[in-house]
Amino acid sequence: MKSVICIFLLIFFSESFGQQAPALLFRHLDYSNGLSDPAIESLHSDQSGFLWIGTHNGLNRFDGVNCVDFNSFYDLQGNVLTQIYEGPDGNIYLGTQKGLSRYNYDKGSFSYFKYPGYPYYYAYPFFAGEKIWTNAAGNIYLVDSTFHFLTDKTNGRSFVGKARNGKVDWFISNASHYGLFVHYMNGDYTIRESRPYFRDTFKAVVSDVYVASDSVVWVASDKGLIRLNPHTGHYTLHNFGVSVNCLFPYQNNLFVGTNGAGLQLFDTRTRRVTGVYKHQYYNAGSLSGDQIMKIHMDKNDNLYVAVLGKGLDYTNIRQVQFSHLLDKESAVSLDLDNHITAILTAADGQVWCGTYSSGILVYDKEARKIIVRHFPETAIRRLFHAGPDKLFVELDKHKYYSYSFSSGRFTPLDLPDLTEGVSYMVEDPRDQQPILCTPQGAARLRPDGSLRFLEKLNSSIEWPNISHIVFLSDDEMLVQTYYTNLSLARRKNDDFGFVREVARTPFNINGSVRIKDKVYLATSSGLYLYEEGELQSRPLLSAFCTDVAAVGKTLWVNSNNGLYSYDPASGEILRYTESDGLQGAIFNPNTLGVTFEGRIITGGSNGINVFDSGLIRPTDTPVRAYITRISINDTPYTQANPVMMKTLDLDHRSNTVSFQITPLDFRNGRFRKMKYRLVGYDEAPIETVGVSEVRYARLPPGNYTFTVYVEGNPEPTSLAITITPPFWQTTWFFVTAALTLLALAALMTYWFGRWVKNNQLEKMRIMLTSQEEERKRIAVDLHDDLGGRLSSLKLYMQAAARGIPEERRESFRDTTRLLDEAISELRNILFNLSPKTLDENGLEAAIKELAANIRKITGLSIETNMDTGGIRIGRPVQYAVYRICQELINNTLKHSEATESFISLVNREDGLVFLYEDNGKGFSMEEVKAGYGLTNIRTHAQTIYSDLTIDSSTGKGTAVTLIIPKDTPSYEPNLS
Repeated sequence: MKSVICIFLLIFFSESFGQQAPALLFRHLDYSNGLSDPAIESLHSDQSGFLWIGTHNGLNRFDGVNCVDFNSFYDLQGNVLTQIYEGPDGNIYLGTQKGLSRYNYDKGSFSYFKYPGYPYYYAYPFFAGEKIWTNAAGNIYLVDSTFHFLTDKTNGRSFVGKARNGKVDWFISNASHYGLFVHYMNGDYTIRESRPYFRDTFKAVVSDVYVASDSVVWVASDKGLIRLNPHTGHYTLHNFGVSVNCLFPYQNNLFVGTNGAGLQLFDTRTRRVTGVYKHQYYNAGSLSGDQIMKIHMDKNDNLYVAVLGKGLDYTNIRQVQFSHLLDKESAVSLDLDNHITAILTAADGQVWCGTYSSGILVYDKEARKIIVRHFPETAIRRLFHAGPDKLFVELDKHKYYSYSFSSGRFTPLDLPDLTEGVSYMVEDPRDQQPILCTPQGAARLRPDGSLRFLEKLNSSIEWPNISHIVFLSDDEMLVQTYYTNLSLARRKNDDFGFVREVARTPFNINGSVRIKDKVYLATSSGLYLYEEGELQSRPLLSAFCTDVAAVGKTLWVNSNNGLYSYDPASGEILRYTESDGLQGAIFNPNTLGVTFEGRIITGGSNGINVFDSGLIRPTDTPVRAYITRISINDTPYTQANPVMMKTLDLDHRSNTVSFQITPLDFRNGRFRKMKYRLVGYDEAPIETVGVSEVRYARLPPGNYTFTVYVEGNPEPTSLAITITPPFWQTTWFFVTAALTLLALAALMTYWFGRWVKNNQLEKMRIMLTSQEEERKRIAVDLHDDLGGRLSSLKLYMQAAARGIPEERRESFRDTTRLLDEAISELRNILFNLSPKTLDENGLEAAIKELAANIRKITGLSIETNMDTGGIRIGRPVQYAVYRICQELINNTLKHSEATESFISLVNREDGLVFLYEDNGKGFSMEEVKAGYGLTNIRTHAQTIYSDLTIDSSTGKGTAVTLIIPKDTPSYEPNLS
């Protein structure tokens, strides 16, 4: 029996839960928000969460705030959008009256599919079996490299049935005029069979199809909602009294769009309507019309409803639903002020709302419409209950009235002592008489409208400026003096007396609620708890709290920063702001009321919010930010889709960058908070609200990261930006420039060294040339003068000898011999000073003559090998080689003790090679000092740019090699 009861209760509660329709608060998108046309044909949510809207006048992308018309900025074929589908590649396929197009998501550009034989055709694309299909020109085609014909049994739209192993098993298409076809497929993408339904006896015009399973298909038609088994043909009709235009699944329900009966929620298990959403002229949060043409829901449970001629209505199934009263637009149209100063729920259930300048607005029990208005064009400061049948009203300039519910009349009160107004009013639990809290002290309001101040209380507390009183029991109360202290007072006859100070309170109490032995105080410094005679030192929540009310086990707290819910049991705190659907986040004191049905009504600087606290469910879906537009140097960037971009590389001249950042929030994107920062440029994050434009002008070259955080989502959206510096600021340029400068410095050093060396060599050449000229001059002088004189002296001596006796001729012969030796030595000197053969016959002959003379004089065996090939050798080279040869022979004769030597002068490819060798005792190159001879040899070698090599070691003779380059200057000095 218990099991049966449990099952019954489970079924009962599940049915009841299934029948409970979510409260929906709709927002609206139309021309004023950028929608290109209110006639909507297709809806689709893409991979990023943007909503694509196909209208009769263009393609739109909606982010919850802005609507971008893609026909205005992009080359899209056609403006009548028939169908939108997203392919497996992430690209979006679009059908228009001009054919099939594809939006390339990464690039942000469009491609067009040409259909052979038709310049333009109506296309209805859909994705099935990992392929894109389309209805075109009255037929169905498989879209690949060409258009593969499948069937002509269609009038436009198709609906996928079941796919197996990546291939379609069956699908549905609309039929012309009436009914539909169920097409069964072969594995090669050909039609095996097409079964017609609703075309003969029972005719129905099909507008939409939802395939729930392999055996259940829901069909929207002019006859109503049809449940069809596509294989047996069995169907059930559910009559809505009007045509059904569209369907969309939601859990075990269907959202059904009707042609005049609004949006209806249909439970597919119980086959009953559990919720109806229609246009209500007094409710701006209702649907904008009752002819629903298209329904769509994204993965975040955002519900979109296309209303005929009105545009798009949208909401979130899981969103906290706050109904709006007296919003700004309604207030303007009614010529009312929507700044609420006081809210009070009357005994009969009506809601009284005081306004800043439009008097008192009295709403009906359902808090839906204004039924009466009091004190028009008047500022209302306070509304308080003043007993079971009366209200206390404070107007501007401290005018006071009492209102009787029984008589329905206002009675003015003459209260001259209340010159600074009333802060709060509380009813005495013993006699229900009101006690006023005023800057002059606490006072009872008598039934006749007069005041009696509580003298004992006012005189016993520290300061009589009383702002709030909370009764703890019939005889004890908490008394708050304005921004000073909280005191405990106890009843003394008809008055109260000070007992003790509870706490110093540098704040003011604006509202309070008592739950058993706990008192919660809404103060200017937060929500505080008073318990067991003590005030907790720390607030339960930190905010400027203006009022508090208890509904069930939850506290609702007004503040100047949104509406809070606080669970005393768990300590959980939730805050609701404009992003959750509230009209405003600033609430005034005494503007929180609870109706008899438990609904909460609260108001502030921007209208009134009404909600059922039991239906409040905070949404937990994090909102992500996107970069929806990029401009470079104030010109739109169109090379890629900004939404998908991860990197952006720019030239140094393209350094002014603008971003449009969008919180993709269809609940309340206009008030969603974000923080952005250009890392590497901004020192700290910058806060902004809603869709924002960010511009960075003349960024210096470098690497940056643009990051955007949305409130409630720790994951940022990031874009890495690189601005390439000009080439003269790049590392490679600095390195190249440094290397170039180093190379130039090295080259200049080298050339300077060469110049110094050449300069030195030139000076040496000039010196040697001068030496040769001086030697030649000396030789000429010696030859002409001394040589002539010696020759004449010899002749004189010979002539004189003939007249001298024989015994004296011996001395003359010795003299003549000495003269011959002097003449011979003079000839050797002349030969060394200026070899005549060198000037007359060249280097080869001069070396041979030198060798012959040395052999003759010294007996040194000298072998020569001259093979210059007849090349012309310049005078500087001839003289230098000759002097080197002379110096080498001298060294051989003086030091080497050689008996043989070899002289070679040969012409080779690498230059003229001079070689000198002897078989002497040699010497050690490390030990020998560079004397005049070696220095003279090296000097002559340098002057003709030659490579000199001396190879000698002790006991192994000496070899000297001189290689004279062929490009050695061949000029001849003027030795004449």
